[in-house]
Amino acid sequence: IEALKARLVRNAKHEHASFLIQRVLRIGGEEGAAMVTELTSNRETVRSLLRSQFGRYVLWDLAQSDELAGAVRNILLPFAAELGSSKQGRKILNELAVDEELAVRWA
Repeated sequence: IEALKARLVRNAKHEHASFLIQRVLRIGGEEGAAMVTELTSNRETVRSLLRSQFGRYVLWDLAQSDELAGAVRNILLPFAAELGSSKQGRKILNELAVDEELAVRWA
């Protein structure tokens, strides 16, 4: 886990490392909570993840979390236009139960 956290954003966008990050986030705990904070606390970090195929998978996993869905929704709504431009992004919007027309107006 420490190796993943050392370059968390970079690893979240990596094909294989992103899968491991998703596993840690699903397990939760202190490590998972720290990762969520680091991945979502900065707009540029979120934007960077949105632009990456595997970063979007990590965000999608966060959106599916019962505990985190509300917070993730608030973080991702300003990026709704970007999310709507990709298949994986639209999946995230659907998971967050965001109407695309409303989301575009929000962004």
